[in-house]
Amino acid sequence: MTGWLVLGGRGRLGSALMEIAPTGSEAPGSETLNLCTTSALARKLDQMEPTRVINCAALTDVDQCESDPERAHEINGVAVGRLARACADREIQLCQISTDYVLSGDGLLHEEQAYDPVNCYGESKALGEQLCLEASPDHLVARVQWLFGGGSSDFIRFVCDRALSYQVIPVIKDQVSIPSYTRDLARWIRQLFKAQANGIVHIANAGETSRWDQALSICETLEIRAHLKPVTWTDLGRPAKRPRRSVLDTAHAVALTGHLKTDCLTSETASPGREGMHPRPWQSAQNEWLEQLKC
Repeated sequence: MTGWLVLGGRGRLGSALMEIAPTGSEAPGSETLNLCTTSALARKLDQMEPTRVINCAALTDVDQCESDPERAHEINGVAVGRLARACADREIQLCQISTDYVLSGDGLLHEEQAYDPVNCYGESKALGEQLCLEASPDHLVARVQWLFGGGSSDFIRFVCDRALSYQVIPVIKDQVSIPSYTRDLARWIRQLFKAQANGIVHIANAGETSRWDQALSICETLEIRAHLKPVTWTDLGRPAKRPRRSVLDTAHAVALTGHLKTDCLTSETASPGREGMHPRPWQSAQNEWLEQLKC
C-alpha cells in the first residue's frame, strides 16, 4: 500500500496535507477524479491502494448550497456515502473533512452534540458525516472551521488585498468562531492517524474571535491603515443563515494524541518532542501565515 489519496487536494486544507503527506501520496484534480464519479473512484482505490483516503472535496459556498440544495446533498452527502462504502469494502480508512456548521453554533461545541444545522450546507455535511460512519465506524470525521492558509484565497488575503488597494472593507461583526491555520490542521490529522482515531473529532486553533476583531488584528500586525466597515449578516441579506457563535472544543483531540510525540510546534509554549498535540492560539498561527504572505 502507498500513501494518502487526498480528494480536493488543491484547496486550502488539501494543499497543506500534501505538504506533509507520506511518499506515494496523490491529490488528483476534480477534472481527473470527481467525488461524484463512483466507478472512477473505485478504480483509483484498486490501482493505488492508499493507506488512507482524505476527502476535502465539497460544495462549500454556503449561499449556493441554500439555492441548490439538491446539488449540495449529492456532493456533500450522498457522494460521501458512496466513497465511504467503497473505502470500507477495501478496509481503507476514510477521513471525511466536515464542519462546525452541522451544529447550531450556540457556544462551545462538543462531538457528542446532536445535529442541529441552521442552513442547507450544514444539513448536507451532516448527511455526509452520518453516511460516512454508517459505512464503517472505523472511519474518521474531522470537523474544522474558518480555514486560512494555502489555496488561492482566504479572509486574511481578502482584508490585505482590500486594504492595500484602499477599498472599503465590509467585515462581519456578529459572528464568532476560531480562525484555523490549515498547516496546523494538517498536523492534527496526521497525529490522529498515528493515534488510530476514529469517529468524530474536532480540530482547530485555540481562542475565539469575530471577523471584525480578526480584521483589526491583521491591520495592526501589518501596520496598515484600512477602511473597515462593520456589517451584520442581516445587512448583507444573504440566502443562508449562519451560526452566531460556533467554537469547536478540541479537548477530545488533545486526549487522543496525548500519548504521542509530536515533531511540530502547535502552541507558543510547545517545543519539538513534547508529548501530545496542543492547539496554539489563532493569533500565533495567523502571524505565521502573514509572514508567509510577505515572501
